[in-house]
Amino acid sequence: MKRSLALLTAAFSIFVLAGCTSDTSQQTGEGAAERAGKAVDAAGAEVKEETKEAAEATEKAAVEAGQEVGEAADTASMTTRVRTAIVSADGLKIDDLNVDTKAETKTVTLMGKAGTAADKTRAETVAKGVIDPKTGYKLVNNITVGGAD
Repeated sequence: MKRSLALLTAAFSIFVLAGCTSDTSQQTGEGAAERAGKAVDAAGAEVKEETKEAAEATEKAAVEAGQEVGEAADTASMTTRVRTAIVSADGLKIDDLNVDTKAETKTVTLMGKAGTAADKTRAETVAKGVIDPKTGYKLVNNITVGGAD
């Protein structure tokens, strides 16, 4: 839109300046073509600057989108690794297991029902073994005891 406006302004300037002469322009020898050329140059510079700004905004948006996709992939990966480790642990049974990972708070939350307090504790130990401390994620164990079959 801005580019169209700049080009329209340049075209209008050429039209207006082509028919105009002033005492100043006659004294300096500047003709309509020179004035029109300056107007086109100014409009071109404006379009160039606006194009640069648009490119920078696009690049910034692409970087932010890439970061969001990366965070979503990390969150999904964390959830899958923790859930798989708990489900695969020999002799450990957690009914209705749900692993919820939130990148914003760097939290992995365990939910479900364990038959014993020992199973709840073991599920937490298994999950902590999968979560790399360097990631900064913390574990919240909301597994309830007494509901596993």
